[in-house]
Amino acid sequence: MKEIILKRVEGQEENDIFNSLITNFHYLRKPRYHGRQIKYFILVNNDVLGGIQFSDPTWTVYRRYQAYTNGEIIENSRFLLLKRIKNLGSQVLKHSIKNVKFDWFYRTGIVPRLMISYVDIERGYLGTVYKASNFRLAGKSFGKNLNRWGRNKNTSAKLLFEYKL
Repeated sequence: MKEIILKRVEGQEENDIFNSLITNFHYLRKPRYHGRQIKYFILVNNDVLGGIQFSDPTWTVYRRYQAYTNGEIIENSRFLLLKRIKNLGSQVLKHSIKNVKFDWFYRTGIVPRLMISYVDIERGYLGTVYKASNFRLAGKSFGKNLNRWGRNKNTSAKLLFEYKL
């Protein structure tokens, strides 16, 4: 495997391409639209092999992490790899941890202190890439039945991983 480059998504055209990539290939079928966000294309040998997105977590996260203020926690809200290449996921996380700390501060003026990510165990994901990247398993959600705007939505159980920046 050659050099991995994370290219920050800039401008409306690149944002549309990134969103299309997530919509067409990520199992959740949509990017996160709320809150502050930083998105990167994952490039290997100048080929786009995926995308990774960081964003503000939902406000409920701060109930769990009361020592942190708004903006100090960032969520790895989308992670898409289009090809299976050995160690690519952990290498992307290693690069993104370095990049997003600077980019988040540059964009928001806030130094991020914690990165979190949820892994959908009901879809068979085990969080292997996060474990290989020294994230700590912080807990497990049990899924819930949400009623938003008159629509019911069941969410699946997830593992919560965290990484102190």
